[in-house]
Amino acid sequence: MHFYILWVAVWWVMFSLDALGEPSYTYEDLYHKALHHPQLGALDYQRQAYGYKAIQHQYPSDPLVGVVSMGPQSQYVTLSQKLTPKYSLTFKAYTHKQNQTEAMIRATKRDIRHQLIVLYATIFALERKLNIMIEYQRFLSSLFQAHTKGFAAQGGGQQAWIMARKEQIRVRLERLELDRHMNQAQHSLGALVGDLSTHLTFHHYQLPEPQISHTQLTQLTHEFHSNKTINLVALEPHVHELNFLKTQSQLGRWHRNIGLQVQAQQRLRGGDHTPPWILSVQVSFPLWGKQKSSRYLALQQDSLAQHNLIEAKNQELIAEILSLSFAAESYEKSLSEYRLSLIPLFKHQLTTTQSGYAAQKNTLGELIASQKSLYDAQHQYYTNFVHLTHSLSQIQMLTNKEVGRFFERK
Repeated sequence: MHFYILWVAVWWVMFSLDALGEPSYTYEDLYHKALHHPQLGALDYQRQAYGYKAIQHQYPSDPLVGVVSMGPQSQYVTLSQKLTPKYSLTFKAYTHKQNQTEAMIRATKRDIRHQLIVLYATIFALERKLNIMIEYQRFLSSLFQAHTKGFAAQGGGQQAWIMARKEQIRVRLERLELDRHMNQAQHSLGALVGDLSTHLTFHHYQLPEPQISHTQLTQLTHEFHSNKTINLVALEPHVHELNFLKTQSQLGRWHRNIGLQVQAQQRLRGGDHTPPWILSVQVSFPLWGKQKSSRYLALQQDSLAQHNLIEAKNQELIAEILSLSFAAESYEKSLSEYRLSLIPLFKHQLTTTQSGYAAQKNTLGELIASQKSLYDAQHQYYTNFVHLTHSLSQIQMLTNKEVGRFFERK
């Protein structure tokens, strides 16, 4: 009896204490570290490179300067310049690539935030599950040791002994799996923040449940249902790539047209029988028209293909967001059911069964089954906690709209 009273007291303290202390790392500290991710640095360098390329192609090519001799007594200095609007188009094309890289930086920051929120919640949930499991293992081990020699006398018989033994093995295997998941999550967090020595623990700190902004989420889903051609923020890089291909297509169309080159010649020395200056205009004739047309048509097809890909991706993302919205609301209801109804019910059932077992009105098998029901419900609560966090965070990543609140300190 003393064992059961002590065990119930420990269990009650474990799951009735409010948040105590602080986690080893706050979310804000980790997010600040994650913003120094090498991928963001690489994209920023790429953005700067496209900026320099845009400036490089903003101006015409360097003019050609030379000297022309027309006999032993006559010389001219020449200046020639190729004139074409392709320079402004090339500048515009690289500007689109620069804008695309900036959009990729914003998308990467949203993705880092999403990954960090999910990892933070996952490690919290795994730590809580492990704590619950450790207490459950202690309960089974103590119970098993105390009654190994007297199962028949306790009313459980051989079947109760087998049941307890099977439960011990099942929980031990489940703990190995949870340890693997925790190890993977901790290393993923370390890689994300750029420090593999990072180890996140929460102790008794209780993360609040994610809160859905139902008004914002309803408006968002209604907008998607009524308009299937919305360009999501997640498509920004693809849209800039389309603009780049369109500009490249314009460049290809210009290349198949006639080009212009102007040349001016100024006399350096010579008699009056030679003109003081000569102006010449050269026109490139599209003799190999088929080759130029093929290049233009290929670029045009590339831009059309990108346009169709964007439309298809847009529909896929809208469908994904609608599915995530439904899932988030479902997980929110599930969390509420576990927290307010199911877990308190199983706790009451366990208390009743323990009293009945002490009075020899309940069998050992019934006691183990009651404890297992509470254990499974608490595990499922934290599983749904992570599912809700993931669904809500992914919606915000894809739409850049605050459709809920997490544990971030605003």
